[in-house]
Amino acid sequence: MGNTTEGDLSELGLPLMYQKRLNRNGITTIKELCEKSERDLYFLRNVGHKCIEAVKEALAARGLSISSPTVAPAPTCICPGRPEMELVADTRRGTIYECATCSRLLYQSKVEPVQTWYRPEITFGDLRLEVSQRHCSACDGLQLHVRVEGGLWRCLACSLVGRGDFSQKSPTGS
Repeated sequence: MGNTTEGDLSELGLPLMYQKRLNRNGITTIKELCEKSERDLYFLRNVGHKCIEAVKEALAARGLSISSPTVAPAPTCICPGRPEMELVADTRRGTIYECATCSRLLYQSKVEPVQTWYRPEITFGDLRLEVSQRHCSACDGLQLHVRVEGGLWRCLACSLVGRGDFSQKSPTGS
């Protein structure tokens, strides 16, 4: 077994179940697998920590590894002076940054090419509650919503509170 990235995933000796999961996600060669970071693999459908551990062990046996994640620079705020924002939350679906100067929040989705700014009066404490990205009829788009008492949701962009005004699907139905 050489230190090469040539060949199919079947050459790694992974359980068939893990091979099929990777194939369904478009990873068919060892080279494609080595180009992914652990974080990239976690975002693949039906690929969990056991599969990733098996992949890492199989690659290590060949003298290979998955790639290291690239760290993106922190975004800068839109307030005067454009200070660098601080990361306050990093989840599977998105990241939230906060500006130390003006307290603005920036949500960047990892699932869709979307980023949204939130007003300074919305604190990160609000976002520690149950948060969901939902379609807001008032904003006419996907926005972060916080669950408030009684099963109601409050849009963080326009502050609309309601029960039936929001859906978790986008207006296009995707």
